[in-house]
Amino acid sequence: MSLFNRHKTDEYYDDDDYPEEELVDQDANQEDDDQEAVLMSPDESEEQENETPAETAVDVVTQLESIAPAYWSTEERDLDFFVTTDSVGGKLYGQPFYVPPAGYPRQVNAEFFTDVLATGICDITVEAIPQTPRKTIQEMTSRLHTVKTNKLYQQEKGQEFAVRENVAKEVDYGNLITQVSLNENSLFDNAITGIVYGNSLRELEANAKRISNIFGDQNVSIQPFAKRVKSGYFQTIPLGAHLGTLDDIYRNVDRKALSRFDIARGAAGKFNGGIPWGYNQATPSHNIEYLSIFGSKSHKPINYNMGIVGESGGGKTVAAQIKIAREVAILGYQHRSIDNEREYVTVAKALHELNLDINEDSGITINPLEFNPIETPLDQVPRYDENGELIVDSELVESSLYSQEDKIVVEHDGVKYVQYIPIKSRINHVSEVISAIFVSQGMNPVNVSERSAIDTAMTAIIEDLGITSNPKSLFKDEAGTVNEIYYTNMPKDQPTFTMLYNKLTELYPDSEHTLGVIDAIKPLLGSKTHQSLFDGQTYYGPGIDPSLNCHKYVNFSLADLEGANKRFAYFIISDYLWNRWMRNPALAKVQKVLDADELLGYIDDPIMQTFIETVIRQDRKRNGSLTWIVQDIDRFEGNKSAQSLVTNSEFFFITQISSAHRQLMKDTFDLTDGILEILLGHPNVGEGILIQEGEATWVRTNPNAFELDFAESNDGVRYGKNPEDIGKQIDAVLDSK
Repeated sequence: MSLFNRHKTDEYYDDDDYPEEELVDQDANQEDDDQEAVLMSPDESEEQENETPAETAVDVVTQLESIAPAYWSTEERDLDFFVTTDSVGGKLYGQPFYVPPAGYPRQVNAEFFTDVLATGICDITVEAIPQTPRKTIQEMTSRLHTVKTNKLYQQEKGQEFAVRENVAKEVDYGNLITQVSLNENSLFDNAITGIVYGNSLRELEANAKRISNIFGDQNVSIQPFAKRVKSGYFQTIPLGAHLGTLDDIYRNVDRKALSRFDIARGAAGKFNGGIPWGYNQATPSHNIEYLSIFGSKSHKPINYNMGIVGESGGGKTVAAQIKIAREVAILGYQHRSIDNEREYVTVAKALHELNLDINEDSGITINPLEFNPIETPLDQVPRYDENGELIVDSELVESSLYSQEDKIVVEHDGVKYVQYIPIKSRINHVSEVISAIFVSQGMNPVNVSERSAIDTAMTAIIEDLGITSNPKSLFKDEAGTVNEIYYTNMPKDQPTFTMLYNKLTELYPDSEHTLGVIDAIKPLLGSKTHQSLFDGQTYYGPGIDPSLNCHKYVNFSLADLEGANKRFAYFIISDYLWNRWMRNPALAKVQKVLDADELLGYIDDPIMQTFIETVIRQDRKRNGSLTWIVQDIDRFEGNKSAQSLVTNSEFFFITQISSAHRQLMKDTFDLTDGILEILLGHPNVGEGILIQEGEATWVRTNPNAFELDFAESNDGVRYGKNPEDIGKQIDAVLDSK
């Protein structure tokens, strides 16, 4: 979208003022200046007439030549489209259009410009020409006198409806005159023009209807430049010249109305809605930049992952926490955070959401051996008949699935899915959990013999519990209450470490192959007097649903754990959130964000490497996002797993960095020297570079006093104790809880 702020002058070109065009077909010697022609600027034409030797000897490229096609033609004067041809002979049809003064709605939402541009078939130019205060006051005073005269006449004639309308206009004009006099407002001559393109006349017509519908959805009407195609073309392309033949396309708008078009942001960053992120430091207006990790209806990023990187004290934690608060309260995203240092506890409390202190004395149990269902779109499920032939008809596939007991077919928003429990995958997962215990204690992962014993024991356990591939097998055929929660079908007990320990000792009482596994899980077992953190049915407290689906935000605080216990807990909780939350079929349409603090501290573990790469590559398919927060920048050095976080993330916020990390950050994030100068130049706290799908913007986060109160990690500098300072949007959500 081209955005200009141009001033009117007395020097402009009408259509007839442009020089005669040089015809492509010289032999035809035609007089019609609208036949296929090579565009020439006025300066270029004059130079050729004068035949200046110095400039005929040296090629002089004008602005028009640098952007013009090989030729441009309107074909016929009574048509409302033009044709261009490139250097290889390809034709492109275009139709200039504009918004007439009567085509503006009472309220306009400029976000629809993004929808128009996202189609890839249209260019838009918004022109704003400021009026002087003197001219505005003179014009408004003249209109005010006219309105007053009309009002008196209508009162005499008893036209009450018209009188009320003119009274409203009188008040509006009077207020505007006062505001302009005090420099609180100003008027602009505003014009919105565009060009819609197509590769053929039929395609051009279809595209024009499509663009017209997008404008129409916002109550904005458009019309083509009939018989003024050339003027409309020059008005829309970025030449910066005002055309006097188009004075009728301008409409007066005031400063507030013009700000809806967000001119300052147009040249700074991509806007797809989302949450306010911070003030643009590169524009005079310091306009607010927005962050939308899931994109918009008209545009979806390649993935939804985001990295927040910077040295300690640069505002990295505050940025991560206000992102959580605003996405939860304003956009309704679900967030789950893994908190190493109890930095997100205050966020959960401020949002009236759930904080879980993960330690042996909390009474919480997270069962890492649970079996949970997943779902796959029906059209992605291959089925074969009795002869081994692939069934391609979705109805036949659905029929064959319904006839089996291991899977069920469900429907969401008109799309059918297959739900099932991946038994073999979950049994293999138990071996990965045991391997994580080994690795956290400095040992090698489980070997082949140990894995075989675990598989045999788990298969026997799920047979005892009656769990199959059918998701219904996880529930009983009776209603009742569990943990103060009523269920129409009560959940069955899930496999636990105690069950696995007992089954291994039963099946392999004297086997050396299972001694390592038994010794590893024995410290995790609970007892009648001691509730284990990872042994037993999942429990977060009385009345809290183990699925946690009803909570927008849950923080898992690991601050009370240390060493190997913290590393193992980080893996178990990450894995639990991926399988029980991110892949939960009930939340398939919910936008979900997993916030992993200091993730690089655990990425060197082989098991964590594999797990993290799985999450960051596949979360998009689950409508999910991973936000990773890092201050240990040295771990990017030669670390392929750390690089995978970067290559699979479309969004970054990078705060201040030290000069020692200049080259490493440049190579890792492909930063320009200009960006590095900002990051190395001692930026203010909260100031950094926001990168959205490759577009970098210099911003400073804008936490209000309420957000700083819960987001500031340093108690010595925390300020802003007044909760009433929270933004209106967050207030409305919190008050409704």
